[in-house]
Amino acid sequence: MIQKIILIVSMLLLMTGCAGKQVMSTSDKTESSNFPSSKYLTATGIGQSDSEARRQAVAELSNIFESKVFNDTYTHAKLVMDSAKGESVNRRIESNIRVVSSVRLEGVRIGKTWQKGSEYYALAVLDRLKAREKWSGEIEKIDTKIEAELKALDTLQSKVLKLMPLNRILKLWIEKEILISRLRVIGFTDVNFAEYDIKSVIEMIPAIKATIRIYVEITGSHAGDVANQVARTLNNEGFIFSNSKADADALITGKVKIEPVNLNRQDFKFARAKVALSIIDSQTGSQIGAIVENTRAGHMNFDEAAHKAVKKVSTVVSEKLVEYFAQAN
Repeated sequence: MIQKIILIVSMLLLMTGCAGKQVMSTSDKTESSNFPSSKYLTATGIGQSDSEARRQAVAELSNIFESKVFNDTYTHAKLVMDSAKGESVNRRIESNIRVVSSVRLEGVRIGKTWQKGSEYYALAVLDRLKAREKWSGEIEKIDTKIEAELKALDTLQSKVLKLMPLNRILKLWIEKEILISRLRVIGFTDVNFAEYDIKSVIEMIPAIKATIRIYVEITGSHAGDVANQVARTLNNEGFIFSNSKADADALITGKVKIEPVNLNRQDFKFARAKVALSIIDSQTGSQIGAIVENTRAGHMNFDEAAHKAVKKVSTVVSEKLVEYFAQAN
């Protein structure tokens, strides 16, 4: 009898113990073993559906990564920028770092998904070794491009044409620094790639700008308004304008055309302003760039509509010119 009681009590204790123990799902058990932090960068996403959890996981990993990469890149780039004289270039570098570092993170995949109650979970993972291989290869390609631009720079005599490879070298350097920062963020701090005298590049850009003289020759209706806007915008970027075509290093020539637009509105008149510009290197006489833009505006009076359209298109082409001189390919 006593033996039966002991047996029953033992069984009850065993059953109680099993009932009180929380059973861990297979996916939870294998999370750390399948994707150890030494090999993977990970982030978890939560959502009301499997697809939402997956999106959240990828977004979370990308956001964390982007923030770390920007801070790391900017810290290292600032050491170069602080030692160089070129305030406007430095502002552009910071802006470009923000843009390039926010590019979608490739190589991220969903390592696992699971569900707890009504919520779905997803684990986004990035293989550190595969990422290192990919980004190291991209850095080597960038180095090849930088070396080609440096060789091209040595062969150019035109100040205007020299500005183009300098801007491309700066842009490539930023891309390279971001890739190196990515490697540091995923744990590879012993990176060793070719180094370049970027300080000299940063200082050369504003120095060349300060000596380039631009002559603007635009014809057509409201040509003066367009020319004045172009001059103001480029002058703010450090360019100088010449009153003599013969003394200019670069010519900006073009034509403005105004035409009515019929939108079947009795109470309003509409006008379209078209501007076509050519950028010419004075030393070689070759056209090195072209910009064509048009905008539309409306007003009760056609002349006023035309004026508004010209004002809008003048701003657009001026910004395009700044972009051209800064990033021309």
